[in-house]
Amino acid sequence: MSYVASKKFVHRDLASRNILLGESLCCKISDFGFARDVSGTDVYEPKILGPLPIRWMALESLICSTYTTASDVWSYGVVLWEIATLGATPYAGLNSSKVIHFLRNGNRLAKPYHCSEELYRIMLECWTSCPFIRPSFSDISVKVGTIANDSTKEYLTLREFDDRLYVNMSEDNVHLDEKL
Repeated sequence: MSYVASKKFVHRDLASRNILLGESLCCKISDFGFARDVSGTDVYEPKILGPLPIRWMALESLICSTYTTASDVWSYGVVLWEIATLGATPYAGLNSSKVIHFLRNGNRLAKPYHCSEELYRIMLECWTSCPFIRPSFSDISVKVGTIANDSTKEYLTLREFDDRLYVNMSEDNVHLDEKL
């Protein structure tokens, strides 16, 4: 995503479903159908609203329909949460309007039980209400790399993973057919 942002594109649909694993477990971003070139403006404001991935969208995108690299950073925080929960549905049990209300009230996804405080802190930084103070993808890469390379700590304690803690809804319930 650092590369995508450096090329002045916003992805607008960053989610674990759009990340592929290549050789040597190299992550590759896919599905650029919602991506937009923001060179010159740094902000994309759609003229027509269509189906939206509400559960992965930044607060400013939900409220003001503005998309920036910082809104992709928010989505990346949700991707980290998806990874930590081994694919649980973000905001399970909440419909689109309730997700928006939940976020507007300052609430965020809860820390996964078996996730380290350090990793969850990165997620929370991604979900900061003010897009201007969210970390850049380069900053996030350094932070995640530091955590992942520290062999003295576990960032996910999977031996404590209990799949009953997370809800996975069917694709029909959370697909991009949610409308704002």
